[in-house]
Amino acid sequence: MIREDEIQIRWRGMAAVAAVLAAVVFCYPLLLDIPLLDPDEGLHASIAQEMVERGDWVIPRLQGEPFLDKPILYFWAEAFSLRMFGMHEAAVRLPGLMFGLLGAVTTGIVGWRMFGRGVGLVAGMFYGTMILPVALSQAATHDVALVPWVNLALLLFWLADQATTRRAAMAYTLAIGVLLGLSCLTKGLVGVALLNLYHAHAAQHERAFRHGPQYPVKDALSLWKLALPLKLLGAQKIIFDALFMHRPAKPAPGLLVSPRHFAC
Repeated sequence: MIREDEIQIRWRGMAAVAAVLAAVVFCYPLLLDIPLLDPDEGLHASIAQEMVERGDWVIPRLQGEPFLDKPILYFWAEAFSLRMFGMHEAAVRLPGLMFGLLGAVTTGIVGWRMFGRGVGLVAGMFYGTMILPVALSQAATHDVALVPWVNLALLLFWLADQATTRRAAMAYTLAIGVLLGLSCLTKGLVGVALLNLYHAHAAQHERAFRHGPQYPVKDALSLWKLALPLKLLGAQKIIFDALFMHRPAKPAPGLLVSPRHFAC
């Protein structure tokens, strides 16, 4: 039988491996002298630079024109990094890498609370070493910043469902609202859609467990609820295009400030 001290040693070893992986994947790229890449990194760096230079933290701008194609939270993060650490490549990449690290940490927390410490540690390590999340964290993409908010909202939704007091359930609900607000500032309604998909799926399984097989009409309504977030996303795009289709054409990536010397 494995003794308690041996278990602790194993956990410390796995935690040390996780810390080394996090340092290599999310910190080491900051030391590399690699120019910014077009179109995303150069475009985001130019917008964040203008935000800092103009002092306008409300409307992101590209070459003086409002840039309303994407929500503002990621631009805020990049602009804050540029203001704090200077106009250079590492400051541009820092927010994405930190959001990627938060994604791995929150994935581990969700796994730990729902399924145990071992599952959580392995889940966080898996997320931190998957090709797509690692690649997105090293590029200027808003998607990587969405993961922490959705993970935490999903966890709080699960905790609220298990809350034994009304006060605790209300506190979890308010926190979920804040996280969904941050997700909207990051990627529009995508975070809301993902959480609604989880809610619909969980509710469907709970009804099946309590009341047995569902009738076809109820199943159809459940499928409609699953599809509703996608319809909302489509409506969001239609409304956005209708409101802002008159904006000036976005310049080609090659016309942006040089990514290598974007602070000039």
